[in-house]
Amino acid sequence: MAVRQASLAWETLLDLSATRPGPLHMRLAAVIRAAIRDGRLPAGAALPPSRMLAADLGVSRWTVTEAYGQLITEGYLTGKTGSATRVTWSPRPGDEPRAEPARKPPAQAAKPASAAGFDLSSYHPDLRAFPRRRWVEAIRAAAETAPFDRLSYSEPGGLPELRAVLAEHLNRSRGASAEPDTICVVMGAGQGMSRLCRALLADGHTAIGMENPGSPRLWQAAQEAGLELVSLPVDGDGLVVEALDRHPGPGAYDRHLRASRQRYRVRRNVLVDALQRHLPGYRVRGAEAGVQLLLELPPGTHLPAILQAAARRGIELCNLYEMQLQPEPVEPGLLVGYGNIKDTAIDGAVAALAEVIRASG
Repeated sequence: MAVRQASLAWETLLDLSATRPGPLHMRLAAVIRAAIRDGRLPAGAALPPSRMLAADLGVSRWTVTEAYGQLITEGYLTGKTGSATRVTWSPRPGDEPRAEPARKPPAQAAKPASAAGFDLSSYHPDLRAFPRRRWVEAIRAAAETAPFDRLSYSEPGGLPELRAVLAEHLNRSRGASAEPDTICVVMGAGQGMSRLCRALLADGHTAIGMENPGSPRLWQAAQEAGLELVSLPVDGDGLVVEALDRHPGPGAYDRHLRASRQRYRVRRNVLVDALQRHLPGYRVRGAEAGVQLLLELPPGTHLPAILQAAARRGIELCNLYEMQLQPEPVEPGLLVGYGNIKDTAIDGAVAALAEVIRASG
């Protein structure tokens, strides 16, 4: 195909003027990503060496290597020393190239720091307090002591030493339980969101709930990853998660869990109430969690006889003795589960169990 030829007019295929304002290497990564997703650069296509593409586009070689590195980490490209950088991404079944690009939210116009007399925006930290001198000293110390191989491009995800320092900081200051291997260093929130969304897409998710109003940069990262944006309102407590109930895509598992918890809570209360009515004076434990509880029986109760009699009445129970790690005597009791019984059948089941217990002495 034409895209495999070295003579391809890359400056035409990768038109940087059509991208929104931003860092040049991010704009280049965006146009290469778009060319891959819409089929202009199919799987297996070889991209030119970074030096050659930089000359064709009139940019620095660093810009090209940064863009290539970003797309390699996202799974669009693969590259090895001494061989060409090639396209590895291909659409999944049903993921056909779009005829036109997805609608992007309007980008905030970049303004110089002196353009506004009063900066009340939420985009910038107080850069006046940045510790320039200490930062320069740290860079100088690192540059003078770093091994020569560390002066080249770092491995994806960040240097192991950096990840170890970050893990220690998070564990100390945030109460996290992070390991260096579980940390990935990114160039900003946009890249982090991009990686997260691509991982979600690879896991089978097709939509993501986003706060509205929110960050256009994060919206764009989710859209470019191929996810559908679901607008969710915010209130004084943050994201209104109940709004997910109107959307069948994201949050379906959470809705299932919430409904299950509510269903089991009601069923547990019905069971506890029935035990108190039919077996007054019998203590119930463990009703706060799980889908079973322990009904304590009087000392000396012959548990095997109760289990056998209950089985004859069609009542299925757990044998507490069979659940012991060591064959040590325990206080007699019955494990009563409520995970697979209808709410309307609970009262009759407990009444029959009470008859079995009383008949067993």
